[in-house]
Parts: sequence; C-alpha cells; structure tokens
Amino acid sequence: MEVNNVPIRLSALNCPERGTQKGDNAARIAQQFLGSQARCELTGAKTYDRLVGYCKVNGSDFGAYMMNNSSCKVWEKYDVWDRY
Repeated sequence: MEVNNVPIRLSALNCPERGTQKGDNAARIAQQFLGSQARCELTGAKTYDRLVGYCKVNGSDFGAYMMNNSSCKVWEKYDVWDRY
C-alpha cells in the first residue's frame, strides 16, 4: 500500500505471495481501492524499506477487509496493538 507516495506495510496482515493463485487474487481485491482515501496509524516499525501501520480506507479497517475477503490472515506476532 502507498499513502502519498510513501510505501506502507500493513501491520499484522499476512497475505499469500504474488505469483500464486491466492496471492494474485488478494492483489486484485486490494487493487479495487487504488485512488481511495487512506489513513494510517504508524507503529514506529520499518520493514523492507516500508513504514508499518494499521490503515483505514474510506473509513474501514483495510486489514480486516482483506482478511474477510481474501486468503490473507492475521499474523499475530506482528499485531503489535492487538487489533485482530
């Protein structure tokens, strides 16, 4: 995810890799939101040159949406604010 051209890694979200059927499906689901307004709370962590945070798109929790509508799952180890 990018917010104002800043790459953001969603905290606690574990999705299949692109190039797999489930990963490509998750990417298609996420791409529906390109251009939508996002608001992120950053955790202070950084991984793979991306800031880490919990984000809402159009006012709804994006991580929860992806977990409910694709094969993405919660990665409890990285749910630092116990949101899921």
